[in-house]
Amino acid sequence: MFESVPSISRDRSLSGQCVSPLPNPTVWKRQLEDRMKSEVVFKVATQFSRFPGGRRLSHGSFSGEEFRKTVTIPLLDDYETVTFDLSGTVGFSSGFLDEAFGEIGKLIGLSEARRRVRILASDDTEAIQIVWQRIEDASNES
Repeated sequence: MFESVPSISRDRSLSGQCVSPLPNPTVWKRQLEDRMKSEVVFKVATQFSRFPGGRRLSHGSFSGEEFRKTVTIPLLDDYETVTFDLSGTVGFSSGFLDEAFGEIGKLIGLSEARRRVRILASDDTEAIQIVWQRIEDASNES
């Protein structure tokens, strides 16, 4: 079953959140699989903010950059399957969606993202399409 993730603390440091892969891909993959939990659902509106901000930290609170560093990357590091539920928010800027989710394409590639990431948005289906377009675009850049 899905595991719930606690809400993000605003006092949490944003540095050092990304784990670098080990030199040997076979060893790294085995270690990653050994420590990964099965799946999680992260509800953006209740666990991050109902009012997501702009792209960068410098654009204010609850930015896409903050989300990527404190939510997206840590969840992908810890869980095999991550569902991001965008329902219940007031809306998203394209900059937030690009920064929060687009980097997934660079980090794990499009095919791995399609296998491991789910995006839900019961009240904004366009956001789902934008997220997947950003992931695909970023995977083509890497």
